[in-house]
Amino acid sequence: MKRALPNSYYLISQLKILASNFLEGKFIKKIRNFEPLSLDYRVEKTKRISTMDMTNKLCVITGANSGIGFETAKALAKKGAYIVMVCRNEDKAIKAKNQILETVPDAGIAIVLCDFSIQKEIRSAADEITSRYKKIDVLINNHGFIASERNET
Repeated sequence: MKRALPNSYYLISQLKILASNFLEGKFIKKIRNFEPLSLDYRVEKTKRISTMDMTNKLCVITGANSGIGFETAKALAKKGAYIVMVCRNEDKAIKAKNQILETVPDAGIAIVLCDFSIQKEIRSAADEITSRYKKIDVLINNHGFIASERNET
């Protein structure tokens, strides 16, 4: 059964209505009256997150050897979470792990190596994580990737 397409005249009339509403300022009025979430709400939400108990939660963090991923891993380790650092470079991963252990000596940290530009390594890392752990409580997809050339898969 073919799905009926809307009449082109109908589409044109709807576009004209949208354009006239925009030109008359109806959309602008709505934008001007928009109020972002209150500061009190945002502060309260941040407090709830910062007091969350992360003890023995399994947190898998990609790109955890530097930048935001490293700081996130360190903060979660301070809260008692078990960290799985998914990194591409083993030397940098070990260095980052040792830095976290200097700050949080009793932190539980594991390293899984994975280059996200290689599908086989992604599958291998996923298999390694799923075979080692029953469940993942928190997944933080933080890794960065810059393709030097366009490839189709």
